[in-house]
Amino acid sequence: MKKIIFLLVLLSSCQACKDTTLIDISEPESTDVFRCKVNGVDWEPAGNSVSIAGGNLDAYYFNYLFTLSASKKENDINQYMSMSVSVFDGVLGEHFIGTNNIFTDYKSNCERYYRDTTSINIINITEIDSTANTIEGIFQFKGLSQICPNNPIEVTDGYFKIKYRN
Repeated sequence: MKKIIFLLVLLSSCQACKDTTLIDISEPESTDVFRCKVNGVDWEPAGNSVSIAGGNLDAYYFNYLFTLSASKKENDINQYMSMSVSVFDGVLGEHFIGTNNIFTDYKSNCERYYRDTTSINIINITEIDSTANTIEGIFQFKGLSQICPNNPIEVTDGYFKIKYRN
């Protein structure tokens, strides 16, 4: 008899499991996403070293300038990339990266990589929301080291969707 009562209690409690009401899970407050490949290896910001306020990702947009910076500081990796573009002809679209010192690898013997002027170095801004202060786009660039001219750095498949400051 105890087995039958236990079974009835178990079955009745499982009815609550069949509730099909959808739970609304809101998006997190931060929409910051930044990723790319550095020489074919996945790269995402980590640690806490890019801005004075802390963090590993920063975007600035005001009038005719957009700047995007990211850093990776964990274990033996201490890297920093920074890209700036002029947006005189409108924010949306393809813009040539004007930053000279584009990538720094503090662990590497080559250390500083400068924009390779013979390569395509672009940020393509695909969306901007001035109400939410978010900006989205893709990027790619190639950097050369004066110390190691035969050891370029190539950043591909770059994507960002970030809250910007102005």
